[in-house]
Amino acid sequence: MQQVFMNIILNAVDAMNERGDLVIETAHDAEKQQITVRITDTGCGIPQEIREAVFDPFFTTKEPGQGTGLGLAVACRIVQAHGGRTEVESEVGKGTCFTIVLPVRAEAPTDGGTEDAAQPQAAGNPPFAGE
Repeated sequence: MQQVFMNIILNAVDAMNERGDLVIETAHDAEKQQITVRITDTGCGIPQEIREAVFDPFFTTKEPGQGTGLGLAVACRIVQAHGGRTEVESEVGKGTCFTIVLPVRAEAPTDGGTEDAAQPQAAGNPPFAGE
């Protein structure tokens, strides 16, 4: 998950051209059994016509040599592998918000009965699915 957050945050920093606000919010919804992470920037925003393409492999708006176009594609696939989803909202000239929604594991997975599988999680720190 570290790679997911780093890719989104680095893109946000690039979009803000060294100035602006970057806000990271987290929430736990016990009823829906999910964790939400919102990363919002006050950068240039993403035009509607390319918004969904930002998750496509090798798609980039950066100058040649400045990016591979793999960061958001890889981040989205990692989130999906954990049973989650990635959403994007953006307004040109105002900024972008990426929302990561991940399920919370109800129980530690079993791996053939090893001791580690039965260890409880610390209260107040629900694990991300797939840890």
